Amino acid sequence: MRANFNEADLLAAGAKKKTVLNPGALKDDVFFTLPNGFMIKASYAGELFVDFSGELLLGVKIPTGIDLKLVENFTSFENVTCGSRPIGEYRYRTAKAVLSYHQGGYTYHIKYVGKKVEDIAELHRRICEGTIHPYADHMAPLVPPPHRRFGVVLRELLAVVRRDIRRKLSLN
Repeated sequence: MRANFNEADLLAAGAKKKTVLNPGALKDDVFFTLPNGFMIKASYAGELFVDFSGELLLGVKIPTGIDLKLVENFTSFENVTCGSRPIGEYRYRTAKAVLSYHQGGYTYHIKYVGKKVEDIAELHRRICEGTIHPYADHMAPLVPPPHRRFGVVLRELLAVVRRDIRRKLSLN
């Protein structure tokens, strides 16, 4: 599990930014120290996050010192074996998940993003139990449903009828 931060939010909350020269690396190290002393190191890609461990189904312990108001979102990447599930995008409250095949279809890779760890954990539980369905099913056929085409034909027919009625009214 990872807590992601925004640099502007950290600086607005009083965090101190410190750049340390790292001669052996391509980029210098950047650290943000929160007023409570908690330190966040920027990745080489410039991302601000704190990794912490925990099992989504058993409970995740957020490290003390992280101000939850400063967390932009939480992300988690899980590889699970949990029966046959539809591939696609899932939502539950503030959490979103993208479920895809992993290792030739024997397991699933799930990427979670959410504002609350509890919502991510509940979405994970529901996906593994099969009690939630995707709002965007990646396995659904890409052919538009027939009622959409029917609506287009109906609008064209109504336009022709209106045009004919106007012509007949203008002739009289």
